[in-house]
Amino acid sequence: MHFPSSRQMRGKLLGYGLTWAYLRSGRSRAPRACRSVPPMPPKKKGKKAAAKKAADPSDAPEEPLSVEMQNLFLKRQVESLKHRLIMAANLASQSETEARELRRRLNVLNEDFVQERKNSFEITADMTRQYKSMKQELLQTINTLNAQIMQEKDRYAQKETAMQVMEAKKDDLVATKNAEIAEWKKKVDEMAMEFSQMLKQTLDKMSERIIISNDEWDAEGGEAPPIQKRLEGFTLGSSA
Repeated sequence: MHFPSSRQMRGKLLGYGLTWAYLRSGRSRAPRACRSVPPMPPKKKGKKAAAKKAADPSDAPEEPLSVEMQNLFLKRQVESLKHRLIMAANLASQSETEARELRRRLNVLNEDFVQERKNSFEITADMTRQYKSMKQELLQTINTLNAQIMQEKDRYAQKETAMQVMEAKKDDLVATKNAEIAEWKKKVDEMAMEFSQMLKQTLDKMSERIIISNDEWDAEGGEAPPIQKRLEGFTLGSSA
């Protein structure tokens, strides 16, 4: 049987010790540093590296291991394999337990899903019936309201037309009345002017007669009659 060198032996024993300590801690997997890692391929070295290695005394071949070290290595290797086997058994048992639990939960979920699908189907059917009934009622209501809207539009159009006709008649009537008022105002002004001229002519004639009468009264030595004073006051008031 081939045994590793002393340096490799120390590294493997250290790895076995870490694995054993990790397994004793109760964890299911060993740390990444303690897992078996495939060896890296050897790097190619040039002539300078080969010459340097030949000159380095630390790279000299090591002495073979003693029997005690070999036994210790084999013992640790056996313990590591046993613990790996225990860890694998624990993982298998734990996986089986988890699988049973998952199957149980899956069965429960399947039953719940079947019941929920049944309930959903019943609810959906009921909601579909209600939706169709409400849709029919809404369509009837919409049709009725549309008919009422059309009737109201027709009535509004008729009233709008009648209002426009009444507005046109009112404008014509107002224009006619305004023309009549202007005509009557013009006639009143003309009549007032004619009456004023007639009154002035009458007053002038009366004044002439009064003056003649006054001259006669003065010739006879009497006072002016009272009517002359009234006429003078009226004339002054009219002229003002």
